[in-house]
Formats: sequence, C-alpha cells, structure tokens
Amino acid sequence: MKLSPLSFSAGTAVFMTAVLATVGFTAPPRVAPVEPVAAPVEPQVDVIERGDWGATAGRGTFIGSVDDVIIHHFWRPNLPSVVAPEREAALMRAVEKTHVEDNQWSGFGYSFVVFQSGRVYEGRGWGREGAHTVGMNDRSIGIAFAIDGDKHVPTPEAWAAAKDLIEDGVALGHIEPDLEISGHRDHAAKSCPGERIAPHIQSLRPINA
Repeated sequence: MKLSPLSFSAGTAVFMTAVLATVGFTAPPRVAPVEPVAAPVEPQVDVIERGDWGATAGRGTFIGSVDDVIIHHFWRPNLPSVVAPEREAALMRAVEKTHVEDNQWSGFGYSFVVFQSGRVYEGRGWGREGAHTVGMNDRSIGIAFAIDGDKHVPTPEAWAAAKDLIEDGVALGHIEPDLEISGHRDHAAKSCPGERIAPHIQSLRPINA
C-alpha cells in the first residue's frame, strides 16, 4: 500500500511520541508570553529639590493627583536669567520665611517656582496641598514665575521649563490629562500672574491634554 506524505507524516509523529515516552522524555511546559514592561518615565525637568535650596518648613497634606494648574508670579523683583543658583536659593529661603512668619502658613506656599534662568525649584512639590489659592489648594498645584508679571515677561527658558514641568506632571500621574490651567486672578480679586503673563497661560497646556 502506498502511503501519502500526509499519512506518513502523521504516523511518524505518533511513532516518535511513543518512543520519547518510552525513554522518559516529557515535553517542556508551554510558557505564556510575557507582557512588555513600559520603561519608566524620565522627567524632562531636573527640579531642584527642597533639601538642595534649604527648605526648613513643612510640605503640607498629601492630596494625590490634581485636575488644576494655577499660574502665579512673585511680587518680588525678578532676578536676571544669568544668575548663580545660590542667589535663587537665597530668594526661595526668603520667600519661605515670609510665608511662614508673616503669612502664618505651614510652609512654602507654591508647589514649584520657575526662575528666569529656566531652573525649577520644588516648593510643596507634587501631590501636596499648597497655600497659593484660597479654595483651590486641595485640588491644584501652583506654579509661580519668579518675576513681577505686570512688568516683565518670562524668558523663553523659563516658559519652556514651566511647560515641560506640566507635561512631566501629566506623564508621571501627578496631574490628570484633562487638566485645567488658570491664573490666580481667575480665583481671586488679584492681578496675579500679571498682565504680561495671564493672556498666554493656555499655551502652557501639554499638546495631548
């Protein structure tokens, strides 16, 4: 009898299975495919942490991720873009002292501060209740430009740093993707963040938000 190639192949497979079973061979177990692991998100902004600029006061209550980003400015004179980090750190300590001793807050009011150099300093930081906008502190982060926004505009470096910081917040899960960006003046009878900043804050919104 002439066997077809298909019959021969099937018969061979049965024969080989029987032989392997006789000598004690067992097929290895099937391994489920491994799900790819997403690479950790690398922040775009190298934030100068509280300990590096000399913060001494508290950080506020943990609140987790937020939906709102509120933009502020300093009422203090702005430092130039070319300045030593030590001068920026000294201003951060001076503002913290004012917030704690004069305002009677528990710590630095803003979540982050952006200087004209493009350097970003941690205030309360991510996921912490701030003291920057009455009625919104438990649901927002406050980003302050270290200039008088009624007289000066942020440098390109400062603006890019603020935008990258917000993008980092979304990518790291600290800010919800459907975020709202507003100025302090939208929540209180104030000029903050100043006439030269307020009209442009929506351009800080991440591209995919």
